[in-house]
Amino acid sequence: MADIKTLEQKRQEALDKASRLQKQIEKQLNGQKFVLGGMLMKIVEDDPSRIPQILSDIDKYVTRKADISRLESFKSEIGNRVVVES
Repeated sequence: MADIKTLEQKRQEALDKASRLQKQIEKQLNGQKFVLGGMLMKIVEDDPSRIPQILSDIDKYVTRKADISRLESFKSEIGNRVVVES
């Protein structure tokens, strides 16, 4: 019976470690997303000619309803900055 308890403890320790590692991965990914978002906003600010491509990429790659909703005001704001060439 002691062997089963030992194995259960080892299993739980492994699950706890896996959970901690998963949280570290998520934290790192979220940090990367934050930096990339800041970079994208800086590109919009410094190079408005890239706005049409950014808007197109948002429409193509942002697919979750919640994310689309979050970006509506950003899209509207940068859409107003698009320079129409004549």
